[in-house]
Amino acid sequence: MFNKTLRYGMFTILFLVIAACSTPKLDGFEKAKVIERAEVIRSSKDCIDAKMRPVIQTLPQKTDHGTIMYPVSVQCEVAYRQ
Repeated sequence: MFNKTLRYGMFTILFLVIAACSTPKLDGFEKAKVIERAEVIRSSKDCIDAKMRPVIQTLPQKTDHGTIMYPVSVQCEVAYRQ
């Protein structure tokens, strides 16, 4: 019915529309706040003291000199050892 390129383009547009409409909105969440260096270090040490692995989540920020990754969250995960 449609050629392959047109079908692929229609599927891509449909997917983008569905993805844009289904983005969840969080109450009270304006934007991510950058964590200070001392807080990242303290949180990481707390994870290590609890015998867990710290996972630092970052967000990229473009600058004139390249992309900088800003820390926004530190979570502890179970450290699996084999």
